[in-house]
Amino acid sequence: MSLTPAQGVAAEELDQVNDGPYDAANNPYGLARGGNSKGVFVGSLRNFVTLVRAVVGLADAAASDASGASSSAAAAGASAVAAAASADRAAMWDPTNYATKASPTFTGDPKAPTPAPGDSDTSIATTAFVQAETVRLAYALKNHFGG
Repeated sequence: MSLTPAQGVAAEELDQVNDGPYDAANNPYGLARGGNSKGVFVGSLRNFVTLVRAVVGLADAAASDASGASSSAAAAGASAVAAAASADRAAMWDPTNYATKASPTFTGDPKAPTPAPGDSDTSIATTAFVQAETVRLAYALKNHFGG
């Protein structure tokens, strides 16, 4: 599939049309300073129509060639279906299934740093901290009550 010789000439002429001043010897495709009166614009339109017809013809030929390549089209269609399914899965992702940074809900066996003994701020009290504080308080009560 390619352009005919006449279509190729039309493309070359159309490619040379410019907004410079018309000069029969040096710029025969210039639109300014008399180019329109010399038929440059009308000729450009004719070339444009010729090329549009060529493109339509090439597109029709490509469409008929494509109908013969149905197995390739089927493979491309299967790829498109797989890509669409992947996009659907991504669209179904629900952020509410995950903890926010402001208020997490921990599951499993989450880890946190153990605060220093006697810490009384709002940090997380780990089991190691609670056990150490329980032992410390038990000794403190025992010593206080003389036990």
